[in-house]
Amino acid sequence: MGKIRTIICDDSKDICEGYKAYMELSDDFECVEVAYTLDSCKEKLLVHKPDLLLLDIQFGEERTGIDVLPELRSIMEDLKIIMLTGHDDSQYVLSAICAGAIGYIIKVADGFSVLEDVRKILQNYKIYKNGMQPHIFDVFQEEAKKLLLQKADMIEMIDVFVTLSPSEYEVLHDIYDGMTYKKIAEKRVVEESTVKTLASRIIRKFKMPSMKELIIAMKELKIFDR
Repeated sequence: MGKIRTIICDDSKDICEGYKAYMELSDDFECVEVAYTLDSCKEKLLVHKPDLLLLDIQFGEERTGIDVLPELRSIMEDLKIIMLTGHDDSQYVLSAICAGAIGYIIKVADGFSVLEDVRKILQNYKIYKNGMQPHIFDVFQEEAKKLLLQKADMIEMIDVFVTLSPSEYEVLHDIYDGMTYKKIAEKRVVEESTVKTLASRIIRKFKMPSMKELIIAMKELKIFDR
């Protein structure tokens, strides 16, 4: 079995050359090229057609490694991409998986540890793709996309929540809990029309077509269940 032909793309020359040196000492990896920019990476993919790309997430450019993942996958559909990152951040993990990466690795000085992590990711990916449930990795990617969208929706909701008055917040919480406008009015000792006015103001702030749809969206995100 031939070696896994690899390109390392990182804006740090030390990372690229260091990991390349470790690969040269291994029996199963061959570093065919290194790239220090995303544009250079694309060019070298076209020339060398590697099996694997180790790609840095955080470049000193306007784009990140995640931003160009779909473009790189379009150049080589079967290319396996593993992200390199200096931080263990779940946001990066979800974004990378959604964009087509098969895993990520924390950058450390010990290149042998990095290669061992790469082997584990490749082995797990092989099991996911060739095992009894061959579509499990694709399902995981879809679930990751949903989580990412859910997180974006949550952030958007929080941005609106901070603009609510105490009265609006309390009324919204009561509606979420299933109380009718009439019951809320009785609880707050106000006219039902006052509660309806507050509800209308809340709907406008969240830019939703109706209170019903707002509550459905909130329940999907489990806003008040945390």
